Amino acid sequence: MENIEKRKYHRVNTTKAINYICLDENEHQVCQGMGKTLNVSESGILIETPAALTTNQELSIHLGMEDNQVQFRGKVVYSRSDRRNFQYLCGIRLNKAGKRSYSLYKSFLNKLRKKSGIGSLPRQSDFHVIPPMITGPPVEYLYVVEEEMFHRGERITEEGSFGSWIWVILEGSAEVVRKTKNGLMPLLQIGPGTIIGDLESILVRDYPRTTSVIASGPVQLGLLDAQRLFNEFSAMTPNFKKIVLNLNQRFKRVADRAATVANNGIQPFFSNDLDFITLKKTNKNMGLYSIAKGNATVIRPCRKGVIPLLDLYPGDVFGYLPFLEIGHEPDQATVLGSKSLERAPLNIYKLQKEHERLPETLKNLMSNFASYISAASQLVCDIHTKKMVA
Repeated sequence: MENIEKRKYHRVNTTKAINYICLDENEHQVCQGMGKTLNVSESGILIETPAALTTNQELSIHLGMEDNQVQFRGKVVYSRSDRRNFQYLCGIRLNKAGKRSYSLYKSFLNKLRKKSGIGSLPRQSDFHVIPPMITGPPVEYLYVVEEEMFHRGERITEEGSFGSWIWVILEGSAEVVRKTKNGLMPLLQIGPGTIIGDLESILVRDYPRTTSVIASGPVQLGLLDAQRLFNEFSAMTPNFKKIVLNLNQRFKRVADRAATVANNGIQPFFSNDLDFITLKKTNKNMGLYSIAKGNATVIRPCRKGVIPLLDLYPGDVFGYLPFLEIGHEPDQATVLGSKSLERAPLNIYKLQKEHERLPETLKNLMSNFASYISAASQLVCDIHTKKMVA
């Protein structure tokens, strides 16, 4: 009988050097390459590659561990350059896999973390290691009064600290994180053209920071002219100011909800004390309202039930905004009002005209926060779903 040689070392660390194949929409191979694994989680892999990968590129990935081979599919969610070693950092979100493949992958994670020294964030089942990358439009340099540079790992803002500065990312990227009892929870990855800071800090000096922002690598920032922003904000009508401040509050409350769900979980929403609010539709628009009295709750369907995203109070705005998409009502969420709710309609036509007259920088500020709200809301659903199936 032929003697079969036993390998002395198992292939535990094969994905330190990972092979990937790029696929087009017809499942045909268009390129292939090799990368170095930097970070792993139950939802994705962060790799370093010699060439950039295109965002939303579909990949076929083969992982090998001991005598098991498993194939995964994934999608590139961001790709950025790392100037220090002339490489690219690429975040890959893994698609849902079968039970056997998923079990092998979890086993691979545990052994790789122990033997290969690859870093990981705490409680990966709760958090996105690779949050969605958000970028913005080109910067208006007329608003930039000073440029600053931060390096990888440096904190640009600190959650809970007070400050009124607002920056725009000129080059590089940063991670927006929130504190939880299990460590820092990534909320967003933000890149060139996006804003760092709170909209309310335009009006309120030394406003408490909602989140921490940490440089993902070398980040060049442009400090925006606070006085100019204040003057232009002051020129807005009272109702338009409400909308801008409501964007800031929505993001803060959704970030609060994400931290709550990550810490303690949340039960699917049910209440007999709130009524569905109908957003009346006309030929020109849907309803947009300001709360005069009472309160309301914005709820959103997820794969494992309906959950509350945030609460609304007097002065808050809800309904249809034709010039912004925040991933809430009327299409992706529903508003439930208290029995005592009183609402005042807002003139969408006038607000839209006012928005069209705004300087591009102010439009970009609003658009940024709309994107932040949408991405953070999806994160709440994702964390909730993971906790329900764990």
